[in-house]
Amino acid sequence: MTDNVNQSKSDADPAEWMPSLSSVYCRYITEWTAVKTRWGLSVDTAEKSSLASYAAACTNSTVTVEVVLGSGSTATATTTATATATATATATSGGSCTGTNGTDVTIPDAGSAVTSSITISGCAHTAASSTSTIYVYVVHPFRGDVSVWLYAPDGTYYILKSASSSDSTANVNTTYTADLSSETSNGAWKLSVKDAYSGDTGYLNTWTLTV
Repeated sequence: MTDNVNQSKSDADPAEWMPSLSSVYCRYITEWTAVKTRWGLSVDTAEKSSLASYAAACTNSTVTVEVVLGSGSTATATTTATATATATATATSGGSCTGTNGTDVTIPDAGSAVTSSITISGCAHTAASSTSTIYVYVVHPFRGDVSVWLYAPDGTYYILKSASSSDSTANVNTTYTADLSSETSNGAWKLSVKDAYSGDTGYLNTWTLTV
């Protein structure tokens, strides 16, 4: 890790920062979970959601750590820490019903919508679930500016989040549930994100679709 990258990370957790190389995501969250377990550290809601989302695209990784309690004393036994929610949506046919796109996409200020795609292939069930989930993480200082739509392979769209001038909280870090049972699971799905108001800008960090 270079000094500049280390400084950009600072004290941010996985809900706020991830390595630029998506190929190391699984190793990163496994080591993060091991450190949390070793030192008995707490996990906030946003951090837990991000860890679960990233872990969904990983195979199970098991590490053994010596637990050091928060008081500083050392536990006499060891424990096995497994990254949470790993590969929970793997289809029985060997394909996957879950996909993640972690490539950053800049959202222009009060500009056109930008899109990010995930292709689902080999999913065992033909129709998507009535309780499909879409995890979305958008970095933006004023999330009320942001609207989020999901496009199915046939072009049908689902509004996950509308823009709202009264919502001044930062970032979109949410798992949405949608009834996609009328859609085919396999195919190219698109997330569309638009900044509706001028003054602030941000970017789509990552999203995960489970059909």
